[in-house]
Amino acid sequence: MSEKILKSRYYKYPSTQERKQLTHKIPKYERFDFKPIKVFSSALNKTLPFEEINRLDNLYYWNLCLSNKFGNLRETHLFILTHFERGFNENHLSCNQRELVDRILFDNFVEIFYYHFFSTTDNFAQILNLYFNLKIGERQLHFNNVLFEKIKNSAVRVQLELFNNSLKKAREIRNSFTHRFPINQKDFRTTITKENNSVTLSGGSGKMTSTEKIIANINDITNSLKVLTQRLKLEMITN
Repeated sequence: MSEKILKSRYYKYPSTQERKQLTHKIPKYERFDFKPIKVFSSALNKTLPFEEINRLDNLYYWNLCLSNKFGNLRETHLFILTHFERGFNENHLSCNQRELVDRILFDNFVEIFYYHFFSTTDNFAQILNLYFNLKIGERQLHFNNVLFEKIKNSAVRVQLELFNNSLKKAREIRNSFTHRFPINQKDFRTTITKENNSVTLSGGSGKMTSTEKIIANINDITNSLKVLTQRLKLEMITN
C-alpha cells in the first residue's frame, strides 16, 4: 500500500465565496417563539403554580438549546458540501494530496452531522414533552413512537410519525458510524455461511456507500426537518 502524506496547507475552512455559493443549499430552520418567564416574581406573587413556572422556564431554555443545535447542524452541513464540491476521488488511495484532505474531512463532518441531527430530534422530544405537559422524565425521553402516542393533538402526532418514519436510512447510516462497520469504508471482511452440514468462508467485496448517496440522504432529511419545524410551529401556535 502506497504511503499518503497529509499537507497542512490543504486543511482549509470554507472561504467567503464558498459560503455564498453553498448557503442557499442548506435549509433554514425555525425555532419556536417561547418567551422567557420572570421566575422569581411569578413565584413570589403566586401568579402561576410552581409546576407551571418550571414548565415554561424549561420550555424557554430547551428552545434556546434547539436554536444552538440548528446552528451546529447548518454549519456542519456547510462543511460537508464545501469538501464535497471541492472534489475528490471516491477511493482514498487514488486521491492526490489536496483531494485526500478533503475526502478525510468530508467523512469526518458526515459523522459529526448525523450526531447533531439526531441530537436535534431528541431536543424536539424535550420540547414536545414540556409543551404538551406529558411529564415524562428527562432521562427516559426519546424521539420515538412511545412519545408520539402520548400526544393528543392528532395533527402534530401525524407529522411526527411521518417524519420519524422517513429517517430509517439516516438511522442506519448513523448507527453504522456509532455501533457497526462504517458504511463509508470499503468492507473487505470475511463472512461465514452455514447451510446443512456445509460451512463456507467468503471474502468481502469492498462494498461501501458512495458519497453521492450520503449527500442525497443528508439533503432529504434536512429538508424534511425544515418542513417539520414549520408545520409544528404553526400547529403549536394556533392550538
